[in-house]
Amino acid sequence: MMDAIRKYLISLCAAALLCSLVRALVPGGRMKKLCSLLCGIFLMTAALSGISGWQLSDFAQELSKMQVAAEQARTGVEIQGREALCAIIKSKTEAYIWDKAQELDLSVSIEVTVEADSSYPYPSGVQITGTFTPQQQRMLAAYIEENLAIGKERQIWTNE
Repeated sequence: MMDAIRKYLISLCAAALLCSLVRALVPGGRMKKLCSLLCGIFLMTAALSGISGWQLSDFAQELSKMQVAAEQARTGVEIQGREALCAIIKSKTEAYIWDKAQELDLSVSIEVTVEADSSYPYPSGVQITGTFTPQQQRMLAAYIEENLAIGKERQIWTNE
């Protein structure tokens, strides 16, 4: 189908070039007007004869294939972009919590869970493993809840 469209466009361009050349060679006056009329009829005939052999169902099928291919390409890009965004949010949130843990003299490892199914990814949970006192745990847990909106019910603490 695409080959047929290509051939049609090439023949239409060739017809237009031929008409342009003929009009340039014909002298002005009534002859030029008559030539313009004949060239217009010739171009219209070339345009209509090229389209007459097409089956609209084939054209619609080809158009559908192109739309599906474009949608697949767009979806692939969106998925890759969302995965990259999730990775950035995860690493930045972990670094943010780790900095606060350092201020509280905590020696911990942090693993953040990112919720990616919503319209925009966000940190949904955190697992903190290390050595800490109950007071340090309360302070960091409150900080995480207030600043990152990760509730205490979604914080997992493991004291080693």
